[in-house]
Amino acid sequence: MTNRLKLILFSAVLMILTAQSMVICRDKLKIGTSAPSFYLKTLDNSDFFLTDHCGTPRQPWKNLPRKPVVVSFFATYCIPCRKEIPELEKLAYHYGESVSFVLVDLQEDKLMVEKYVRENRIKLAVLLDRFGVTAKKYKVESLPSLFVIDSKGQLAFVQYGFEEGFEEKLTAVVNSCLNTAAE
Repeated sequence: MTNRLKLILFSAVLMILTAQSMVICRDKLKIGTSAPSFYLKTLDNSDFFLTDHCGTPRQPWKNLPRKPVVVSFFATYCIPCRKEIPELEKLAYHYGESVSFVLVDLQEDKLMVEKYVRENRIKLAVLLDRFGVTAKKYKVESLPSLFVIDSKGQLAFVQYGFEEGFEEKLTAVVNSCLNTAAE
């Protein structure tokens, strides 16, 4: 293969990977609106109901604490996701039990996701959106896509695609959600 052909192929691959992290969604969710509710299975086959963490509880008699939830849609092939996930893990460690952090894998085989999580030593809860229904509710068209939902179930932060330095914005939003919940 000639050097020119290698350069063309490399450029094409780079353009595709860059397009993954670009914002291509025109009809985005709006901050301050109710976050779409969802239920998904975790990698260990447990149930995850968003309303068990924030918004109106599905089982009010359980009196579960309300707290902010950070949701990141990802895929094992997503290069920008590999930059975002370690930063989310640092923030999850920092906030402890006061904030829920979850990763939502988009339409991939469970065994492939388990292998990826194991190899990358990911500690965050991983949910499986096998059919992409939750991603459609959140209007996800690029990966990663990141959302912060406050304890009342309102969207506090929406980011489609990866941005360097996002953790500063995310920290400010999460802190604001925690301060609002404490009032």
